[in-house]
Amino acid sequence: MTTVGNIDYKKIENRQFVTVDTDKAADIISELTQKQVPFSGRYDDSRLTLHFSQKDWDIVQNALSGAARPHENDTSKAQQELDDLQQQLKRALERQKELEEQAAKVQQSQDKAEYTEPSVFSGQPQPEQLLPILQAKAIQHTEKLDALSEKRTALENKIQTNQGKIDRFSDKVQRLIDTNQMLHSLFQNAKVPGIKTMAEAAIHRNEQKIIKIQEKRIPKLQTKIQEQSKKIEKIDRKSDITQCKLDRCRCINQIIKSFGISDNADRRQAFSQAMDGLHQTTIQRLSYKLDSCQQKISLLSQKYMATDSAADKLKIHQKINTLKDRKQKSLQSWTNFTV
Repeated sequence: MTTVGNIDYKKIENRQFVTVDTDKAADIISELTQKQVPFSGRYDDSRLTLHFSQKDWDIVQNALSGAARPHENDTSKAQQELDDLQQQLKRALERQKELEEQAAKVQQSQDKAEYTEPSVFSGQPQPEQLLPILQAKAIQHTEKLDALSEKRTALENKIQTNQGKIDRFSDKVQRLIDTNQMLHSLFQNAKVPGIKTMAEAAIHRNEQKIIKIQEKRIPKLQTKIQEQSKKIEKIDRKSDITQCKLDRCRCINQIIKSFGISDNADRRQAFSQAMDGLHQTTIQRLSYKLDSCQQKISLLSQKYMATDSAADKLKIHQKINTLKDRKQKSLQSWTNFTV
């Protein structure tokens, strides 16, 4: 794959991407460059992947369609390529429209929630709704959630890229296998001197390529995907904990504000709802602590079994006991809250 572009894809605003099967990648790239469209991408003899801004959809579509116009000597093939490109773009546009509609519905729900009584878990709190000291905390948690979301998106893009490479390698392996079968069938009984030797050499080269792809390249990409998936799991856990802290700020804010309600029934109802929310966030927080302690104990136990040093074993054993005490306290608190 050849990398091209005039901008780092991370710097593209409202980034979109499209992958098309085409042998006119050079023509498409040339047209986008002439029209000064910011883009980044990769291509080979049969496939092109582009990253670009959403505002340049029309220009990119025209470039892809223009590059797929049929030559006079191959009208049917070029027309098929054009139809395939148009179908891919159509599906991409329909997916984009669907995402925009979903985002619009979410925004409408949030707007509606602003004019009704706020629920304890109605989403991220608006900073201006909170008391000053809680507002500062809420802003910190919100910024952290945004940063975690960006990291998760970047990792998902990497996983998608690596999975695409695996798919292309798998396709290449199948093509090599088919080629070897064809060569074997055609030349296994060849009587012309040297022809059979050349065919066997080509088959051997293809087999070496297959082994390299199956034993090195694909496993390496799979390892990367596993590592990236583990990172996403850690990010999801951090996001859950941060969201719990954010909900806790909102609950405390509602408890304090409930004392300013003049009507007794409304005040009791608001206080009760806020306390229920605080109770739930406390249970979640304790659950996260229990899970964290258990994970650390498991890792230390593995380390304890792997070391032969008596001094190291003693230090690890002390850490394990400390974590077990902490876990026991959290478990007792969690039991009291859930009973």
